[in-house]
Amino acid sequence: MTKTKESSIRTSLRTITTDNRKKILKDLEENLKKSKKKFIITANPETIMLAEKDTEIKDMLENEDVLKVPDGIAVVKACQKIKMPVKERITGCDLSVDLLEFANKHKKSLLCCIKWKIRFF
Repeated sequence: MTKTKESSIRTSLRTITTDNRKKILKDLEENLKKSKKKFIITANPETIMLAEKDTEIKDMLENEDVLKVPDGIAVVKACQKIKMPVKERITGCDLSVDLLEFANKHKKSLLCCIKWKIRFF
């Protein structure tokens, strides 16, 4: 791996939250109570690697207003390797279920979007 690519990957990893699932859910629930929008990326290894070639993904990862959670044990381990105190993997599926349950309980609307890009290598 080249130094430039390694540096770019480290930059992407450093944007991932170090908060645990409980803290993230508390913050997101507060946003929902206030009807405040929040864009979330569940960053897995593929997301980090695609940011190398896709400026749209790279821009989203670098956007401070976007919450990036570590969705993948490889991402957790990579963050730990660069001395980030990421403790747990937080899957998009688990996070979605938690937020949908909260929204249902509090009669709030929640929009879940998935953007798929088919790539051929």
